[in-house]
Amino acid sequence: MFNRNLTKQSTGERFWLDRRRLSRTQAQEAKRLDVSERRYNHIENDKVEYEFVPPLATTELGALCALARRRDGRSLRRLATMLKAGSHVTLLAWEESGDPRLVKAWKAKGYRFYPRK
Repeated sequence: MFNRNLTKQSTGERFWLDRRRLSRTQAQEAKRLDVSERRYNHIENDKVEYEFVPPLATTELGALCALARRRDGRSLRRLATMLKAGSHVTLLAWEESGDPRLVKAWKAKGYRFYPRK
């Protein structure tokens, strides 16, 4: 079972979300951090310890929807059907904009976008 609390982000998830936000490849980030692409991939996947200050956790709804997709692990097409987006292209567009329909769909699957009070 994986963590459905999207406000709790691992170091690797923070690096992944930050790289996604900046529209960079793993190769570009590896070069920027002066590590091999393999090591950077392992950092993003929480397979190795890191020696860098991780990016801050994000609260942006579109990014949190992307994180929910990453944690879920299903293909884009399968998720588009499951979340009633119609197509994977629409799903990605909804994700980019933090569309309320997508947030609602992920919440219905048990994901939390805000910490409990």
